[in-house]
Order: sequence, then C-alpha cells, then structure tokens
Amino acid sequence: MGGNSKISDTLKPSKSDNVILYGTVNLDVDTEVSGISVSQGTLLALVGHKLRVLKSMRMDISYSVLSLKNNAAIEVDGIFETYMDYRSSLLGIAINLDDSTLSIASILSVPLSSAAASKDKKKGFAVNMLGKSVFSMGDFYVDSYLTAADSKMFFAFNFANKADKFPVVNVDSGDLSGVRANLKVDNNLPRGKYTFFSSDAGKAKLDGLRISINDQPYAKLGTKIKSADKTLSIDKRKKGKMAELVLSVN
Repeated sequence: MGGNSKISDTLKPSKSDNVILYGTVNLDVDTEVSGISVSQGTLLALVGHKLRVLKSMRMDISYSVLSLKNNAAIEVDGIFETYMDYRSSLLGIAINLDDSTLSIASILSVPLSSAAASKDKKKGFAVNMLGKSVFSMGDFYVDSYLTAADSKMFFAFNFANKADKFPVVNVDSGDLSGVRANLKVDNNLPRGKYTFFSSDAGKAKLDGLRISINDQPYAKLGTKIKSADKTLSIDKRKKGKMAELVLSVN
C-alpha cells in the first residue's frame, strides 16, 4: 500500500493481514492488523485515529517517519524493530508524537548494519514528543553505534511542553546509557513537577542518560538553572518499584 493514499481509499486491512507500506500513507480510520512494515522513505500519518498491531511492527531505518497527532495512538502487542537494506547508505528515523501515544508491549529493538553505519555520521533515531504524549515500551535495546560516547550518531528522546502538558517515556527494562534526553521548556509551562521518564527501578538503567535542557547540557541531577523567570532542575525519585526522572519548575 503506498503512493499518496488513505487507508479508506483502499480495501481496509483486517486483523489477520500483514501490511507493507511505502510512500505517504494517511491512516484515516481506526485499524487493527496482524503485522505492519514501514518501508524506506515512508511517512505513516495518523490524526486522531488508532492503529493496533497484534504481532510485530517493522520500520526501515532509512528515512522513514511515523507522525501521530491529536490523540492518535499506535499499540504494538509484540515487538517493534527496525531493519535496513545492507546496501543502503541512508540512516535516519523519526517518530513524531503530538498529544499522542505509542506503546510497545514487548521489545523496542534498533540494530544497525555495520556496513552502512558510521560513528562519524550525525544521523540516528529521534523520538520527538510534544504535549501530553506518551511513549511506552517493555524491553529497550539499541545498537551501541547510536549511544557510544565517541559517536556522532544518536538515539534521542526530545521532550517539549505544549502549554501546561509535558511528555513522558515509560520503559520496563534496558540500559539507556548514552541515550539523549533533550528537554525544551518554554515559559508557558506552569510551576510544578513533571515526570518525563519512568522505569522499573531494578531492571532499567537511567543514570547514563545524556540530558540537556533548552540546548544546554545538564550534567548533574539536582542542579538548578535559570530559564526566563523560572528555575528548572531534574531529580531522580523512587515511587514504589518504579524510578522516575522529574523536572521541577519553580
């Protein structure tokens, strides 16, 4: 399914179907499928609709994009994994959530083909989250090429408030060392506390996140910085069996 199409312009897939997408595809009806594959250079857009994937969702890491807006949701009951053609020299993927949700019951897996990857290239995987967006997953696995200290490549969660709403990432287990967490905070975010990372305290490692606030590196938890007429800081707290990273706005 591809070109510049809408799901409702074609035969609507059923929950027993495995679907391959290419080009620009707009999901304009709620849909349930067995599996889905997002091909190289494909944009899959959802505005206010829900996609449920009963098994696996695969996404080509060669410049493919998911765009969710206005309370759209993708639910993956199995694994979400990336893939790439070993002949491809392209590398880049974006998931854009605007007041929307992406949930993965099993593993988020982002391997790379070493033949196409290079630590000298400023390319990678970006999850851009705005407003009341939520990104949830079970296990987290990302190729070390995207997180190594000597690499220009990246895996990044980019958080931005929308008025008084701030996004959150939930992860059950995995090592997030070297993953970037970039926070954008404007003066419309009211004073208060905002959890932006939540994880199983015994299974997920958050201490190695590379955090920035408004493009400035944030090296030590608890440090207070000025932003316009407010003071911002980040702290780690335990809530039951969960560990949380919390943005404080004062």
